[in-house]
Amino acid sequence: MKVIKVGLRPDAEIPEFGRMEIAVIERPLREVLLGGLHPVSLTRSLGNYWDASDLAEAVAERLNADDHILPGLKEFGHCASVSAPSQEKCYPYAAGDTTKDGALDALKANAEELYFIDELSYPGLIEIARRRLRGIWNGAIAHQLLTNKLPGFNDQRRFLKEKGVSATFKTWRDLACFGLGESLSVDDFEHDDKLLVNIGIPGTVNFRRPGALGSFTNAEGIVSLVPRIDRFDMRIPAPGVESVHVHSHNSVRYLCLLRDGAIRFIPDLPLGESAQCREMARAISQEVAPGRGKYCFSLEIEAVEKLVPRASLLFPELNYVKGCGKSQTSASIRPNLMVPGYTVGTLATAKMHNYSLAELLSAHGEKVSGTKAEMLERLVGAIVKLYGKSRRKLDDYFRGGFLKLPQRTSGGEPFAPPILDAGLRNNVLAIYVLKHLRGSRILSPDWENSAYTVEDLARALLAQRVSADGLFVRAV
Repeated sequence: MKVIKVGLRPDAEIPEFGRMEIAVIERPLREVLLGGLHPVSLTRSLGNYWDASDLAEAVAERLNADDHILPGLKEFGHCASVSAPSQEKCYPYAAGDTTKDGALDALKANAEELYFIDELSYPGLIEIARRRLRGIWNGAIAHQLLTNKLPGFNDQRRFLKEKGVSATFKTWRDLACFGLGESLSVDDFEHDDKLLVNIGIPGTVNFRRPGALGSFTNAEGIVSLVPRIDRFDMRIPAPGVESVHVHSHNSVRYLCLLRDGAIRFIPDLPLGESAQCREMARAISQEVAPGRGKYCFSLEIEAVEKLVPRASLLFPELNYVKGCGKSQTSASIRPNLMVPGYTVGTLATAKMHNYSLAELLSAHGEKVSGTKAEMLERLVGAIVKLYGKSRRKLDDYFRGGFLKLPQRTSGGEPFAPPILDAGLRNNVLAIYVLKHLRGSRILSPDWENSAYTVEDLARALLAQRVSADGLFVRAV
């Protein structure tokens, strides 16, 4: 797998300064996982093509730490903070394509921006700038110093006269054609410290201590910001499918968890394609891990690495700023696994516009004129009538019981009992759930809460004083 190696090399212009050197090298999967090495171009989100690791932001935060700043230069603005580019300034990339990796490019930008040295004072920096300018001195350098010091023509002419230059200057052309490199020297700008530094030191004059690299690399200089990586995703094609033709319809995506030196594979089986996915998951299990499980199985890290050429690997939840995703157990209920989840859906409420209320009333044969309060009261009556007509069908639909999950889980599909759907079905469903939910967990027609009437609940739901939120699964 591709990882990033970072080191220091002497600057080509000023050898006592170090420059960050970046290379992409190969390391086995075992080292990546157990050593927490950053996998290049494999940290995009599942839903898009943006980097999800926030590597650039995490590295910038470490480079800006006080421990790596040179106090003698900070007050003069030569230990400025580095920043990560916003996502809008990056670009999406294909997994594994190191030519288009926003995080890697941000690291390369830091390499171009920063100099590294253990200790340096501001007078020492000025002296280095003077020494370099003397070594490369010519007319162009002299002209650059003069024009930056004194932009105006008369000021430049006066300065040259003060330095003993006897030539006559009537136009800018006269100045441009004059041999400034022979008439001026670095010593003529001895009091212009800032100017000498800005022109004498190439690029951005921004410094860090060499130890800054160790804050985001391991002992070998490989980028590593976490002790280990315990979770990743792998999409494995069905038997007989070539790796170049892998897509979501001929492969199965697995959640892979590192446990006790082995990788546990847990298939993702979407509701809409559960039968097809289960069949592919069984075939994949028999092919890559025979006898180790019908759907879920475990493999040694080296065996997983052999799958990489034919499978696609991603680390979508590896994030160095917000923290890595927490592994779910294989028994957790999620809408994208085999057990379907259900919700009540969107309700009609008192916040609806009058014309929407009128449409609902008309659909249920009610009078549509009057004030909003009067319309809402008639809507309560329509809900109560529909509930009474639908009660037997609701009992049949919920027979066998449902369980409400202990915490809000995203996803799920709406309950779909065979009752009239003219804009009020979800309100009727919400009333049924609230009337038949026992202990806030068990939804069953065999138990009913008589503390509130159907009319009370209809009115409270319209006013949004109560709700029937949550995800339910069948009790099997």
